[in-house]
Amino acid sequence: MDPSNRLVAAELEKRWEYALRDLKEAEDQVKQDENLNMIVAVPEVLKDAFLDLGKRLPDIWNKPTLSWPHKKSLLRCLIDKVVVHREKPDEVAIRVIWKGGAFTKISTKIPVKSLKDMEGFASKMEPIILEFSKAGKSDHEIAKYLTDQGYRSPSKEHVLESTIENIRLKHKIYHTKYQPKPLHIEGFLTAATLAKKLEVDETWIYSRIRNGSIKTEKNTKTRCYMFPDNPKTIELMKKFKNGDIKSVDLLKGASR
Repeated sequence: MDPSNRLVAAELEKRWEYALRDLKEAEDQVKQDENLNMIVAVPEVLKDAFLDLGKRLPDIWNKPTLSWPHKKSLLRCLIDKVVVHREKPDEVAIRVIWKGGAFTKISTKIPVKSLKDMEGFASKMEPIILEFSKAGKSDHEIAKYLTDQGYRSPSKEHVLESTIENIRLKHKIYHTKYQPKPLHIEGFLTAATLAKKLEVDETWIYSRIRNGSIKTEKNTKTRCYMFPDNPKTIELMKKFKNGDIKSVDLLKGASR
């Protein structure tokens, strides 16, 4: 036989032996898996205990009885996989596949970068804002109405007054009637007064209210932002100004 042919035959024989070995290993693995998947009879007492736990699980879940590690472990036992699909720019569909083949499908809104990415903004939300603004409704009234109707701002779960204001000004709709605002309310500081104490420009405060890093609300009487006049407010604002904290929540009197 030609030497080159003998080399080819030897190589083919070696590959055949490897293939037979791989086949044998695969067959052994299948047998092991079949043994592991054998149906095991569950005692009636244990079965009743599991059924009872299933009925009480919603109550147990919301109590400190289960720690987060325990909850995660339980979910890993119950869930096969989770499929997330972005159906709309501001909404995702979540499909939870449970062990056994059952599934749960829900949709949830997600934050987006701009109003144009929100479903129904141009066709529904914006026309309402323009109509109400032209009718003399305040930004606060419009924001509350839209929030009650299920609308929201791009990065929030509710409609911000600043969102209404930006759209109104974009279409050159201005509010010309203002109520006289008192310069001082006992127990509160105006933005101008607070700015002087912090040695910053007043616009510095307003810009951070708009981007959400300073959380506060307008006074119902003055319709302008007022800040609690106490040492804690000044302390938090100074820390925020210096970069020691990322945001200030004056609605709760705490920072984060």
